[in-house]
Amino acid sequence: MSLVAKPEMTERKLAAVRANGRLSQGPATPAGRERNRNAHVIHGYYARGEQETLSALGEDPQEFEALRQQLQETWRPGNRFEEELVGRLVRALWRMNRAHRVQEGLVAREHQKQVQARAAERNRDAEHLQTALARLEALALASQDPYFVTRPEHIDTLYLPRAAREVAKLDMKPMLLLYQLVRPGKEDRQEGDAPGLKDITPAQGPERQEKRQELHELAVTLAQRVAEAMNNLPEPTAEPPWEGAANLATSHPHAALMGRMEDASFRQVWRLTNLLIKIKKEARESRNRQAPKRARRNIDTTKKDGKMQEHPTMSMKIKDDETLQPPENATF
Repeated sequence: MSLVAKPEMTERKLAAVRANGRLSQGPATPAGRERNRNAHVIHGYYARGEQETLSALGEDPQEFEALRQQLQETWRPGNRFEEELVGRLVRALWRMNRAHRVQEGLVAREHQKQVQARAAERNRDAEHLQTALARLEALALASQDPYFVTRPEHIDTLYLPRAAREVAKLDMKPMLLLYQLVRPGKEDRQEGDAPGLKDITPAQGPERQEKRQELHELAVTLAQRVAEAMNNLPEPTAEPPWEGAANLATSHPHAALMGRMEDASFRQVWRLTNLLIKIKKEARESRNRQAPKRARRNIDTTKKDGKMQEHPTMSMKIKDDETLQPPENATF
């Protein structure tokens, strides 16, 4: 006896349960059932439904059936056991080819990822160079002013991305010039101005104009280097044809597993083929042993009336105590 009271099933609850059951019977159309059946197909190596699995994996069921017919005609199974072996041989060959296609697909996918990664890196470098070019051009334009004074944004201009710093061959000279062109006089500094280093004295008079002109020329040179680097950016697919395969030789985490699957299918094909060869050989030898022995007859053929006549010659049996004598009129 249960200690928990069971809920009473009334007609209203029963009708509700039946109504909900009619609404949750799964897909009703053949296409919906097909999608539901193939929803959890991962690789199809051990699937039983051949047609459904082939369709789910994007393979051609007609090509699979053509392979089956070809091997049936090649081996001509004579009983149910041989038919089962031929069927296993068909599936083993198909799985071996599938493993090869999977490996090729993985390599193509990884190669595509690397191409996309190189393209993204190139676009990122181009964006960084474009930003650096805009900053350097702005600095070159601002430094043309005879009353140029270094501002915080001018200092930030030289904090370029790594790619831009490398192509522009940026050193500390532009930063030193900017600190030499800060507002002279500590008492004249305003909020927001770039602070000068303690050991750098702001330039004044004619020296200030020389530093400003030097900064302008240096900014123009750096901008030209960055612009030239932007024009010489390599294309993302510019690589030798063997480079992609070399990079993808052992990069995929499942490459070894796919290789073992293909090798296992190949060994199964080899074993089934040898077994079928032995069965056919034993069947042929058994038929030869059971075939009746044909009577051997020595046939003498003579030509009579334009036709070939056959005359069987009788074989003579000689007893142990008799000797065969030649005819009297025989000549030697």
